[in-house]
Amino acid sequence: MTTRGKYYTDRSEATEKDPPLYLHITAVTQEALDLAVNKITEMIDQAQSQGPLPSQRETFQGPPPRAYGYGGPPVRTWQTPPAGI
Repeated sequence: MTTRGKYYTDRSEATEKDPPLYLHITAVTQEALDLAVNKITEMIDQAQSQGPLPSQRETFQGPPPRAYGYGGPPVRTWQTPPAGI
């Protein structure tokens, strides 16, 4: 699953060059694709039923504190994109 397009607060602002944000879902089988779509739809419905989110400005309180004694570099993980992209 990848995201494509651009987020607009008003979807009517989208253009052909910059389409609205959407999910691009790929799967090996139709069954796997259907399961993924159903799960994502369920997650979206659940999030919408919880009401509006507070603004980021109200909730952001800076980065979390570092654990005592940890002096190593930040750990980053990378996911290899599927072939053909």
